[in-house]
Amino acid sequence: MPGHVVVEVLDHDMAGQQRARPGLNAAAESAAGAHDATTRILIEGILADEELHLAWLQTEIDLYDRLGEPLYIANRLAAPSTAQP
Repeated sequence: MPGHVVVEVLDHDMAGQQRARPGLNAAAESAAGAHDATTRILIEGILADEELHLAWLQTEIDLYDRLGEPLYIANRLAAPSTAQP
């Protein structure tokens, strides 16, 4: 079952985020085509947040790869509560 190892959780989160982007882009384009600026702006805000989350995930995956699981987990457990949810 996926998600029992930290890197699997990060990888699955990354895959989910990447799968969501095309649909969000299409929805923003559809809203723009329908002259629905409010919905387009809302979706574009969600896309911007998704981009930040993707960058955070990539950083976390890179850290995991460089540190290995024990050091990565120790680092994350010692980190202040400013980590992205």
